[in-house]
Amino acid sequence: MLGTPDAVSRERWRKPPAAGAPVEREVIMKPKVVGYLRRDISGRRTRRHEMEIRALAKASGFDLARTLVAGPTAPASLTALLTVIGRVGAIAVIPPLCAIWKTART
Repeated sequence: MLGTPDAVSRERWRKPPAAGAPVEREVIMKPKVVGYLRRDISGRRTRRHEMEIRALAKASGFDLARTLVAGPTAPASLTALLTVIGRVGAIAVIPPLCAIWKTART
């Protein structure tokens, strides 16, 4: 048909959104990570290690989905860690050593 505007022309003539209409926004999600520490190794420093893991995740631009504090039974804690990683869709695990090293260097 002659005189029918193409898609670009129609976009130019579209009415602007009404006042108060919701504005579409792009949501950018941060990659998720899991913190992991063992209570038998951290001992009294468990809470401090948790805070250092949280600070490192935030400073690195990650979303700390969960911190897993495991006991001394290594096979069971590894299974629990893998389960948590799968459930939250984490791309990395932050142990206390990484958090302490990063804090010490800055």
